[in-house]
Amino acid sequence: MPYKKSVELPLDRKILLTAQEAATLTGLGRDKIRRMGQAPGCTWTLWNGSKLMIKREAFVEFLTQTNAL
Repeated sequence: MPYKKSVELPLDRKILLTAQEAATLTGLGRDKIRRMGQAPGCTWTLWNGSKLMIKREAFVEFLTQTNAL
């Protein structure tokens, strides 16, 4: 069976985002997103080893409900 190349999805269709992709999508800084994602009780992150992944829908919902960062 031949190998299929992966298709690059637009950021608004991805389920998980890297911190850089989340920064591009929201306009927030990558380091700010990483610091927020490392906070205890953060529900919109997923750790893949040492790599921080952002759950896009949960992150957007968090931002919608937040008044200050």
